[in-house]
Amino acid sequence: LIFAARLGLENLFRTVEDPEKTTDAFVAANSELLDAQLGLLAQTLRVNTAVLFDSPMLCDAYEQIIYACAQLVAGAPAAFFNIAAE
Repeated sequence: LIFAARLGLENLFRTVEDPEKTTDAFVAANSELLDAQLGLLAQTLRVNTAVLFDSPMLCDAYEQIIYACAQLVAGAPAAFFNIAAE
């Protein structure tokens, strides 16, 4: 959670709420930060789902992470996959 605040994940989540903002240009301009954010998000996806679903707060956070990643892939597939390949 400490790293989430330092990496500005709230800003990422707000940005992906608006598909007009999630573009290849956005991803290209923020590639270094997005790389760090996606690295952190990817680590959080490796959890014991039995524990995850026992906690409504953790379950909600997990769903928010999945949504953010999906919005980036849908809105800026070329740029997103360039970052993922690095």
